[in-house]
Amino acid sequence: MPVLLIILALVLIMALIAFRPWEAPPVPPLEEDPELEPEIVAEVLDTITVTPLPEIEPPKEIVMASFDVAYNIVARHEGGYQKIATDPGNYNSRRELVGTNWGISAPVYESWIGRPPTETDMRQMSRSVARQIFKKNFWDPIQGDFIHSQQLATFLFDGHVNHGRTGIRIMQRVLGVIVDGVFGPVSLMALNGADPKAVFDAYKAARIQFYHELSTRRPEMRNVWLPVWLNRMASFNFNPASGITAVLIVGLIVYAITR
Repeated sequence: MPVLLIILALVLIMALIAFRPWEAPPVPPLEEDPELEPEIVAEVLDTITVTPLPEIEPPKEIVMASFDVAYNIVARHEGGYQKIATDPGNYNSRRELVGTNWGISAPVYESWIGRPPTETDMRQMSRSVARQIFKKNFWDPIQGDFIHSQQLATFLFDGHVNHGRTGIRIMQRVLGVIVDGVFGPVSLMALNGADPKAVFDAYKAARIQFYHELSTRRPEMRNVWLPVWLNRMASFNFNPASGITAVLIVGLIVYAITR
């Protein structure tokens, strides 16, 4: 028995002497990625399926001015057919006295139909056609849909209708931007970035001054047109709440109709 224990002890000692901790085989050094042709990279990228990102709610937009609100106000000052010899807007390009209708002058209607209008053409102009002309010729050029203040949009629209491009030039003088009669991005940014009431009051004063200057240079207009123009100006007064209220009313009407 002691001999067997001695043999086992010797075997254990020899095993311990021969034992070496296990080492992992050496890892070969990494090689650089192969240079791929751009065409191959593009083809591979095209095979990757990408899950669309979830949509998020866009930021709340600023309520812009409404053409419907502006038109309904300005149209009150524009009557039906008239034929006044002292008004240059009553003549077509042939110098024929054909009149105006719904606030649309003969030259404006001539550009719309593509020929000199006759008196019959002017008389038969529908209110809906006049509305389209107001939108395309007088509202869109002042970028009315992008003006923040309904009050300013309506008043500038009225100025454009009544003065033509001079109405835009007057506003540009008020805003202190380049006066070129084109209501572009710079004019729009200046208008939206200014105090609405201050701009409104300054524009009103400038328009009144323009009417007085015009009637001084053309005395034949003083007795007939100056009172009409000044009454028109008296009907426009800045009210911060009225623009919002008008837009809400129009929105409710549209909602009720489309339900």
